[in-house]
Amino acid sequence: MNPFVKASQLKTKLPGYAVARMHALNHQTLQHLAAHHREKFLKAFKYVQTSAIGNNLAGSRGIVSCKVDGIAAYFYWEKGQTPLVFHLPSCGVEVGLPAAEDLGAALEAAGHSSALLACELAVSGGRSHSYEVIRIVNSPASRAELEKLHLTTLDVIILDKQEKQALGYDERVKILQNLPQTEKAHGADFQEVNGSEQLNAYYQRQIEKREEGIVLHDLATHVAYKVKPKFNLDLAIVGYVEGTEELTGNVASIMGALVCDNSYQLVARVGVADPALRERLFQELSLKRVAANYTETDSDGRPIHWVRPVKVMEINGEDAQWNDTDGKPWTNTVLQLVGEQYHYRGQGFILKPFHPTLERIREDKAVQECTFKQINQVTLQLKQSATAKPPKIFLREVFSKTVKGNTAVRKIVAWEQEREDYPRFVLHTVDYSPGRAKPLEEATKATDREDEARQFIDDWKATEIVKGWAKA
Repeated sequence: MNPFVKASQLKTKLPGYAVARMHALNHQTLQHLAAHHREKFLKAFKYVQTSAIGNNLAGSRGIVSCKVDGIAAYFYWEKGQTPLVFHLPSCGVEVGLPAAEDLGAALEAAGHSSALLACELAVSGGRSHSYEVIRIVNSPASRAELEKLHLTTLDVIILDKQEKQALGYDERVKILQNLPQTEKAHGADFQEVNGSEQLNAYYQRQIEKREEGIVLHDLATHVAYKVKPKFNLDLAIVGYVEGTEELTGNVASIMGALVCDNSYQLVARVGVADPALRERLFQELSLKRVAANYTETDSDGRPIHWVRPVKVMEINGEDAQWNDTDGKPWTNTVLQLVGEQYHYRGQGFILKPFHPTLERIREDKAVQECTFKQINQVTLQLKQSATAKPPKIFLREVFSKTVKGNTAVRKIVAWEQEREDYPRFVLHTVDYSPGRAKPLEEATKATDREDEARQFIDDWKATEIVKGWAKA
């Protein structure tokens, strides 16, 4: 067994294969290196649509590869030890993955002593899907099914105890290409392209093979892009968030839902960027407000005002998935409109769009057409009926402070909920300071204990609301 894994947290799924889902990695340096890489590499990707190839990516010289639809993973191996695969931010671990064992054996046979590699864990044979990977990782039906998982190496962090991140990405790709390749563990299909013609030709080949998209690392700007076709969905507008300060009287964002008779399955909330549209939507939607026994806010703690659905919006996203990284199905709130009031029905199984944006307001489409047929699902499926009270906000406080002529804002919102598989108390904080390199910082804490929630609120105020901060 690997000494860097907390053996007490491992659960055997098959002979020779075990997993631990939370904080099982016992190696702080390894966690730090992977976390730094995740922040600077994996989370730094820019999502763009196909049109970007002929526009802002027209002159790009870079490294491209086919985008693999799996789950992000880090492979770690030292000579004489069992290789492991782990994931961030949970630090969940898999020990005994055939792909990892093959790669560790191949590295040792080639004379290497250690390796920390960024990978994508995916299913071999045809296009992979992340939800299938998650299911196999957590609950493999057989050894043969576990053998389907393969590792695609995307970056090298450490090789033979030497850090490699100071090298250019093209140099790191050459290192990956010179590493031993196995049937279950191998580098991505890296290719160098120069200009939009070569980039578009590579992209079209992948789309024709029904792949998800491509990844481009621009060697001049050192910016990484994920280029994918659009995921589109028409949704009924059932709510809006009003802007604050100079945006008072404007819509900041709108909530969309799929329709099933008089029930509305919430799907996504998207921002409204066009100033003219913000004002027009507010004028129209504010006249359609209805009551609700359900409360929800945006990330700044501003309430969603519910409306009688009369308008349709089209959203697009980079992807949409039915399961989270632990293999659990996504759910969202279902509301039922009775007369002039929404009633909370419970939680419904629904896909989650990633990076959703507003494409347009569809004046040509009726609300009744925003059905589940768009996602190849016949009708609404409730996971949990509304046997408990809906979420209730019990604290919302805003504080401000003037720093060098700029107004900084700190907010805390806390609510209590009774939802199956969800924590009872959720606390969300916002820290906005226009003078920082990263002006907006947010954090969320969840707990089932009221005393912990109250203690967090007290601690947050004691440390964050000190001299100079005034309650708004």
